[in-house]
Amino acid sequence: LKRFFTHYFDFFTTAKRSEYWWMMLFVWGVSFIVLMLLFLLYRAVLMGQINLNFGGTCVSVLTIFILLFTVGTLIPMWSVRARRLHDAGFSAHLLWISLAFFVYNIVSTISQSVFAFFSRYPLIEGILVWLSIVWGVFLLVLTLLPSKLKGNKYRE
Repeated sequence: LKRFFTHYFDFFTTAKRSEYWWMMLFVWGVSFIVLMLLFLLYRAVLMGQINLNFGGTCVSVLTIFILLFTVGTLIPMWSVRARRLHDAGFSAHLLWISLAFFVYNIVSTISQSVFAFFSRYPLIEGILVWLSIVWGVFLLVLTLLPSKLKGNKYRE
């Protein structure tokens, strides 16, 4: 994990599988724990089990924490993914396609009105969702591949 945060903007070297997967475990683990706490607190507030002021404050603090954590780990996650692709012998330019899907998913989640065109054409929206899933699985497979030691232009 130390290398994850010390190589914050390093998009050009390589990362071993263990570096990549420990980072993923850390980020997904922290996110899962905080989101579960948010869910439980929100549920407790709605059911009247805890004080609205206390619960609302806790929910606000955890929401701000998860937003800051997400923003703080976004760039290193992209950089370690780029380094992992380099280690397997692939170009990190593949991540530009992921970025396009990422932006589409964020914008469509935040504001359905921006993508009102797609809501009129559910087939197009469905195709975009499936393409983003297929692309994510494809990148997952690439990150699972072993390191390419010979003939890897990113290791030289």
